[in-house]
Amino acid sequence: MSSVVTDHAGGGGQSGDPADQSSHLSGHVRTRIMNTRPSKKKILDHVVHRVTPKWYELGIKLLNEEQESYLDTITLDHPNDNKKCCAEMFWHWLTTDTNASWQQLIEALRSHAVELPVVADDLYPSSLVFRG
Repeated sequence: MSSVVTDHAGGGGQSGDPADQSSHLSGHVRTRIMNTRPSKKKILDHVVHRVTPKWYELGIKLLNEEQESYLDTITLDHPNDNKKCCAEMFWHWLTTDTNASWQQLIEALRSHAVELPVVADDLYPSSLVFRG
């Protein structure tokens, strides 16, 4: 079963739907976007509130083994504030991993340990480009 996207409004195909917008990005542009480092602002605006319940599992996927103990430190520092724990885990990832990228985050979100494919799909390159 295949679907065809048509532009009935005559607006050049930019419907606002990330799936439609994605088709307008070349493979090279998609790859370049996926390999960029996420900004703290985009993480805070578009990710933290959606992944807070799985922040610890996500941290295990994003941080290397030596840094996993930092997750326990975060938990002790903020025992009743999962959102703060999640944000701090992301800040640690972004400041310690020189290879942190949207691709790495999306792969972690899709992993069996985290299982947040809807969030991962929403972060696909077109969404990153067309959202503030």
